Amino acid sequence: MNNSVVKSGVAPGGPDFDFEVKLLICWVLAKVSKPMTVENMIEALVGDQFVNYFEFTGTVADLIVEGQLVEVEKDKLFRNLQPKLSFFSPTAPYAARRTGYYVLSAESRKNVLLLEHTLPLSLREKAFASANAVITKASREYGNSASIRQSGDAWSVDISVNDVGSELLHLSMYAPSPEIASFMKENFLNDPVLFYKGVIALLSGDMNQVKSLEPTPDENYY
Repeated sequence: MNNSVVKSGVAPGGPDFDFEVKLLICWVLAKVSKPMTVENMIEALVGDQFVNYFEFTGTVADLIVEGQLVEVEKDKLFRNLQPKLSFFSPTAPYAARRTGYYVLSAESRKNVLLLEHTLPLSLREKAFASANAVITKASREYGNSASIRQSGDAWSVDISVNDVGSELLHLSMYAPSPEIASFMKENFLNDPVLFYKGVIALLSGDMNQVKSLEPTPDENYY
């Protein structure tokens, strides 16, 4: 039986066989030590061309059915972070259409760490970095939003900072061009906590606090 994988859309060095796709997904979850949604995994592994989309969705469905990926209680994670609705086709396997957060089962974690050297070191390092970046991005954006509005020849960036169901800050800023508006939006989403602290420091007149503002450590978002 041929268990080679579809290589379309996969960068050189990606998995060649079904077993390696399954091992890569499990290894990433074992290493990041933080829950991920299926959408998070797609962004990290498919988006960066480590795995083909169709191979990925079929493998994840199998892992969930087999109990190797375990859905966790989201209320205890990411400050009540709610996963976005899945964009999977309604005809996809039910397991692959779930939108919860998953971790690796204890038994699978033990086995995958024994087999990790089956995967090339460069593949593991790149996949791990990609997964961490996705988790950090999702955590930073949770509870915060930024959108761009155009009115005639002008653009505005609307920013909202929320926590525990309450809006802490709402701000609309003029931007002279769509490029600058996009730049402002991304800068805010890169570190909403730092932005909020800076606004509070300036409005309170605490200039010493403004001088000491530093980027927020990633772990503070979890």
